[in-house]
Amino acid sequence: MSVITLVLIFIVNTLGFTDTITGSAMGCGRNWPLCNGQIIPSVWTRATFIEYFHRLSVLLGGGVLIGFTVAAWRSYRQIVSVRILLGLALLGVVLEGALGALAVLFVNPPAVMAAHMGIALITFVAMVLITGVIGQADCRRFDSTGVAGGRWMDRNQQESERWARTFSRLVWWSVPYGYGAIYVGAYVASTGYGSFFHGFPIPTESFAVAGAALWIDILHRSIALGYVIWMAVLVYQSWRHRHSHRRQWNLSCAAFVLVCLQAFFGWFLIETHLSEIAFLLHVTNVSLLFATQCYLGWTMLQERHLRRHQDRGALIRIS
Repeated sequence: MSVITLVLIFIVNTLGFTDTITGSAMGCGRNWPLCNGQIIPSVWTRATFIEYFHRLSVLLGGGVLIGFTVAAWRSYRQIVSVRILLGLALLGVVLEGALGALAVLFVNPPAVMAAHMGIALITFVAMVLITGVIGQADCRRFDSTGVAGGRWMDRNQQESERWARTFSRLVWWSVPYGYGAIYVGAYVASTGYGSFFHGFPIPTESFAVAGAALWIDILHRSIALGYVIWMAVLVYQSWRHRHSHRRQWNLSCAAFVLVCLQAFFGWFLIETHLSEIAFLLHVTNVSLLFATQCYLGWTMLQERHLRRHQDRGALIRIS
């Protein structure tokens, strides 16, 4: 049920991104939840088709999520993280619906559209983490590193603990940074500022041509460059302990590959003059990137919990 719900949430988000890039949010007119004043519209256009099925997917995804929440609560409510993540996922769906209604009633203001994407991303990430937590609970696997035998630290215990603290800070500080980068990118997309520019990686247009959009675009590109550098630092840091922290090393490499793909899709957006396929690749890839970052941070929380559990057990044995 968790995997099915995760897939449905991903489809809901993808249809929402398609709705945004095709300008189909008004395909059902300024009516919500009805479509052009009807439950099933009598006149169909491309925009109506996309907007209508996006709303249906939200209804289906929300219903499945509620059913999954009830089942997960009955079976896993003793796990604190499951309760928290279920709350986030449900809150995200409710806020998505509210922001979707605001976007229709107020004709897609850029700030609302950017917030809509950010909330959708939180729901997706919450479902990714829930799926991982439940999978581990079902398999009775509490090894947070993926190393056989459940070893979580190097022979040099103090060095491993210092590395874990440093790496955990780097990972968790990268999460709000990534979220901010995504919000800025969503704002640029919703305002249409990206259509002013053709140069890459530095825009060739002048302020006289682009106006204030130039500074917003430079801000977006600068943050994106920082994103790439940050993921490269995570790879370097995890490489030093790749044998004892295999899962962190693999996730860091995945995040770096995804952030490089994000830069490539950004170039593709500019080269294709904001084509629909380039936009969908760009926003779908960043969803996977952010989910990978959050899951990496989750593994560090698991590791800290395991370390405290082991230390507590050692103290009990000594006493």
